[in-house]
Amino acid sequence: MMRNRIRHILKEETSNPINKIKRRLDSVDWLVDFSVREIKRQYGNICKIKTPENFVATVIEKVGDGMYWDYFANTVDDDSDEWGQMYRFIERYVENKFGDTLRLNFNKLCKKQNERNN
Repeated sequence: MMRNRIRHILKEETSNPINKIKRRLDSVDWLVDFSVREIKRQYGNICKIKTPENFVATVIEKVGDGMYWDYFANTVDDDSDEWGQMYRFIERYVENKFGDTLRLNFNKLCKKQNERNN
């Protein structure tokens, strides 16, 4: 009886794409920090990205790519509705949790750099 209940719960957990992401939110959080470092390395300076909104969008894209390739590439097609739902959840999650902080840090860093260059 207990075994059947566990199977039922696991089936419900894995049938909803959003639940698959929710179980890995700590990985999303980690990937935000990692993505910011990667962007700094890739561009040499985040201020080369034109706007704070573009910076946030770039971070979100890198986080989504990282989540897909690290956790879902072997089980979910990147053109599927399932991945689309998961990616949109990641976008909302990162925007809601980190968006303002990312914009603030971008503006502070780039303002200081612009002041030094003038």
